[in-house]
Amino acid sequence: MGLKLTILGRVGWPDYIFLYYGARVLFIEFKREGKKPKKIQAYIHSQLRKMGFKVLVIDDLQVGKNAIDLLTGVTNGMDS
Repeated sequence: MGLKLTILGRVGWPDYIFLYYGARVLFIEFKREGKKPKKIQAYIHSQLRKMGFKVLVIDDLQVGKNAIDLLTGVTNGMDS
């Protein structure tokens, strides 16, 4: 399940949080091709990583889909 993350009054958080069975959590920051996170975003990402969360910055939709498929255990459209 992917949820759009909106935290009022807080900036820099990744765009989406993906939650899956077994307490698997993935944060994804989607960027336009070739763009990098802002300084505040990079800081928040580093803090999340220090807490043990996986945070990806993705500028390619297919790469993002592949990352989500890995999280959920989906291979070639089939559950593994």
